[in-house]
Amino acid sequence: AVIELLLGHRRKKIKTCLASADKSFEQIAQQPPIALLDSLEKLGIDPHARGESLTPHQFVALANVLVTT
Repeated sequence: AVIELLLGHRRKKIKTCLASADKSFEQIAQQPPIALLDSLEKLGIDPHARGESLTPHQFVALANVLVTT
């Protein structure tokens, strides 16, 4: 779901993609924006980066954090 969310909207920044999560990404959509930014910061991911710039390891780490918070 995280890959679909971050790569489904080309040229959007990670922060914008996460903020636009809807009911199909309910677990992410229910999180307050500050929690999403904190998750990115903890992983060392720039919220202004684009999804296509993430490594596979970063996708896995982000998915793990987002679905467990």
